[in-house]
Amino acid sequence: GNQFFEAKKHAEALAKYEEALKLAAKNADALFNGGLAAFLTEKPARAAELWERLKEQKPDDLTVLGKLVQAYQASGNKEKRDATRDALVKIYTRARDTLSAWARQKIIARDPADSIYLYLQEYVDPASGKRQGGK
Repeated sequence: GNQFFEAKKHAEALAKYEEALKLAAKNADALFNGGLAAFLTEKPARAAELWERLKEQKPDDLTVLGKLVQAYQASGNKEKRDATRDALVKIYTRARDTLSAWARQKIIARDPADSIYLYLQEYVDPASGKRQGGK
């Protein structure tokens, strides 16, 4: 399926992903890529079905939830679109709050120049008693 997908032959790719799913119904790559191929062949309802199955395996995956929002929008399912978007916001907010808590605990520090989180490990050097940190 991937070779067809890369060649932009999305209908053929979808057929191959569907074949793969007959052999391994929970194959995450076939579910995700099959959803992409379905979406790109203007089959948003099928894309949603595949991504819903993937969501069972990865309920908090931001990418999967984002793709579901797109598929629901394209297929006109506003109720599921809104519910999934709300779930996406909750997960993002929870992640943001966790990162903020880690920053307060000095588990991570934010680089003000680049606005990139740096993961730091702080420890006390037993020989010198000095506080050390590594990136």
